[in-house]
Amino acid sequence: MKPELGQCYNRTQIYQMVGGGSKQSYLPERKGRVLCGCFVPMLNAKAPYEIDVGDGPNILGSARRLAKGRYPIPVFLKRKSNEWEYVGDFSCTGISDNSEDLYPKQQRRPDAVVVLYLQRAFGESEEKAATDLLIQEGNRILRTHFIRERDPALIAAKRRIFVEQHGFLFCESCGIKQSDLPMKVGSSCFEVHHLTPIGNRAEPQLTRLSDLALVCANCHRMIHAKPTILKLEEIKQMVALCRI
Repeated sequence: MKPELGQCYNRTQIYQMVGGGSKQSYLPERKGRVLCGCFVPMLNAKAPYEIDVGDGPNILGSARRLAKGRYPIPVFLKRKSNEWEYVGDFSCTGISDNSEDLYPKQQRRPDAVVVLYLQRAFGESEEKAATDLLIQEGNRILRTHFIRERDPALIAAKRRIFVEQHGFLFCESCGIKQSDLPMKVGSSCFEVHHLTPIGNRAEPQLTRLSDLALVCANCHRMIHAKPTILKLEEIKQMVALCRI
């Protein structure tokens, strides 16, 4: 039996569909193969794309085997008590125990020792279902989490002094200038980037203007796209290759 996208199932039904494994584990296995993923969003803020894995020897072993195998598994997210929504088949693209990946801007579960990175693996029938998928959005929810404090005055000072030094705003990665963009919104496309991520700081530290760079929104997104923060020079090289 194949689960239907968007439908909820209990753990017994999931057990029967995937062919066994533990009804308690969030990575149930059979004969050394992970059968599915059953994840709780409250413990995995970025599920189903990033999964926080604890330090239990069994679950850690399951995570590493899934990362090594790279095969697709059905993924379910807990919606209510013993109600798990099937959100599609996903395959693992990587696993990391790097501290920068474990504790980035968004706080992870405190016992996480590795992060699993998953991506959707569309099958033919699932791809058609996804194009027809209708989901209600816009519900109001309350979320409480910690963020690293940033000082708006420092950001404003960096932008002001940058203009005083260069005469206009431009991206220090790709070189796009404020004048290349629509006049009324051009300046809003530039952002201030911390060369050393604030999320890596164990304690509050002083930040100098030289610790900051001015980048466009596109480059800023690319800098933070991967688990490991990219350097300005890496983005410059990528942009240069695209222009060849």
